[in-house]
Amino acid sequence: MGDKTLQQISDNEAEAKRKLLDTFVGTNDDIFDITKNDDTHIFSIKEDILKKEWLSFLTQFYRDFYGESHAESQIVLEALGELDTPKKYIELAEKSEYECYQQDRYAGEYIYIDNQRISIGYEPIMLTLEGKIMMECYGEHFTFLEKMISKVYPQFQLANMVKVYISG
Repeated sequence: MGDKTLQQISDNEAEAKRKLLDTFVGTNDDIFDITKNDDTHIFSIKEDILKKEWLSFLTQFYRDFYGESHAESQIVLEALGELDTPKKYIELAEKSEYECYQQDRYAGEYIYIDNQRISIGYEPIMLTLEGKIMMECYGEHFTFLEKMISKVYPQFQLANMVKVYISG
């Protein structure tokens, strides 16, 4: 997120970040570390939250989504269990070895804050990969699912980070 984009939202940088988080992920909780590189603000989920919640969240999510006997999700959980840092969790996703655990290089969307169109780029980890063409007309359905995921997993701050969308 660039300086100019934040200034479009508000002249007050802290207020702009709060509005951005509230609109984009539905939370302004202290879930992110925010760093600045030149004029770009980078929002990264805090490592301590990932360490605390990632495996527990994925275990519950995979069980609820795929059931108990989905082989690939079990392999992913075992692979993640052998890793010791959130950075390695992300590196595993970047390899795109698993259908149910891979980084999406096509993510991005526009949000509206106070009638300002804001472009957001992000690098999510896909937890499911399903039929694209059949679902392209269900945008509000996706918003509903995002809200429901947050409600089903209230004990996880990471549940607020789940985005449901069509990639590619």
